[in-house]
Amino acid sequence: MQRVFLFSVWILLGGVQLVLGEQGFPQIWQAVADTTDYRGNPEVIGPEDLPKAVPQDAEFILEYGFAELQRAELSLRGESLGVEIYRMLDPTSAFGAYSFLTGPRSDFIEGLADDAVIGPRGLEFRRGRYYVRLRPRSSSVAQAQLIEVARAICSVIPQSPLNPPILREVPKENLITRSEVLILGYKALNHKQPFGGSDIFGLANGAEAVLAEYRFPQDSARMLLIHYPTQQLAKKFLESGYASYAAQYPQKPLFFKREGPQVTLVWGARSPETAIDLLDKTSYVSSVSWDPSVQPIGVGQLLVRIFVFGAFLLGITLLAGILFGGVRVLLRRLFPNRFFDRPEVIEMIRLNLKDNRK
Repeated sequence: MQRVFLFSVWILLGGVQLVLGEQGFPQIWQAVADTTDYRGNPEVIGPEDLPKAVPQDAEFILEYGFAELQRAELSLRGESLGVEIYRMLDPTSAFGAYSFLTGPRSDFIEGLADDAVIGPRGLEFRRGRYYVRLRPRSSSVAQAQLIEVARAICSVIPQSPLNPPILREVPKENLITRSEVLILGYKALNHKQPFGGSDIFGLANGAEAVLAEYRFPQDSARMLLIHYPTQQLAKKFLESGYASYAAQYPQKPLFFKREGPQVTLVWGARSPETAIDLLDKTSYVSSVSWDPSVQPIGVGQLLVRIFVFGAFLLGITLLAGILFGGVRVLLRRLFPNRFFDRPEVIEMIRLNLKDNRK
């Protein structure tokens, strides 16, 4: 119940943000023009044209939930900067695409956006339901210039209020920093960890997962934590998925645990003890919150309400009886022998009780 509540809050706050706070692409490009000296003309790309525009990443971006891409080649004194702004369906989709397309080896930038990293390919960040890439076309573009453009973009996009709740369930001990990847479909999962190219764990059935990497003093492992909508789906796809995995990779052990609708998978560890210890660090607890402002009624109040309800029903019955009787009397007086007591429909039953004994 607590996880469902957190997820509902995440969706609600994200929806309020999208309705009330989002400025949109025109304001974003205007902010870049007003704040920096870069200039360029944006190109609009929809879902049907995305595979041609970004063939390497299109299928994964579409799987996470893509709405629109606007990109431009910004120029400043002979220098060129490529800007790609992906508008996803919601903040969860943006977080998923960002976590999938960036890696733990990039340098994290604190305080720039909801999340931001900079690496050899440029600067990437997420803000609200936007995932943004800044790609310098030459080495002369300084890091400070990338950050300046990024701050201009972030100035008109509201910040996401929360991270996806499933990230709370990932064990933090021995976790490789920023190795968590939010998985919303089997294509992204099979790209990170080949499971045969199909949806063997049923992620298309409303499941949400996190893939994480761990490093121990003498070992390493990978973990996939999946939340299904129901316990029945979790049991079904754990059994079928494990059978499919064992058939494809008989020499690679897969350790698993299921608690309610949560499934945890661990593989890649050289030692079974490492995998089991990692499984033991995950747990699913279903809790019900109590609202102290809502107090149960007392026995006296309960009896009073029962009697009031009974009197209400009795009053309705009495009123209906009076109404029916009044209408009948009124019709007999105004229209005698027409609706009631007509001679042709009146029958008399007579019992012949005479003594016929002789």
